[in-house]
Amino acid sequence: MPLIPFNKPFVNIVLRSSDGIEFHTLQSYLADASHVFADMFVVVEERAAQHHRNPNAAKEVDMQETADVIQALVSISHPFLPPPTFASFDVIKPFLDIWPKYGPWLGVARRRAEIALEPFLRNEPLRVYAYVARLGPGEP
Repeated sequence: MPLIPFNKPFVNIVLRSSDGIEFHTLQSYLADASHVFADMFVVVEERAAQHHRNPNAAKEVDMQETADVIQALVSISHPFLPPPTFASFDVIKPFLDIWPKYGPWLGVARRRAEIALEPFLRNEPLRVYAYVARLGPGEP
């Protein structure tokens, strides 16, 4: 999946991947997609208020995930972009690994993630099932 630049100047959150890539986006998209993101942003807002940061400045969040995983998270959560595509099932595995961490996924983001996974479910259903089953009960 090629990186889509999330570098617009009118954002209110910057997610920094573990490998140092910054994704500038609107936190409302991520918060609408996942309660975990919504809760994370409450903490970020409180921290920014404690440090008397400019309320109009973008908040920054250091993430544990790599750029390719953050790219998938942001792309799936963004309602006005095409759903992300993955070149192979091996490429989507890191995203599936963190899926439960940020779940349950809600609304448009959940459907967009299903669309991204559909080609693999159609072409390699047993492989997808076996991989997802090892993640445990619940999502995806």
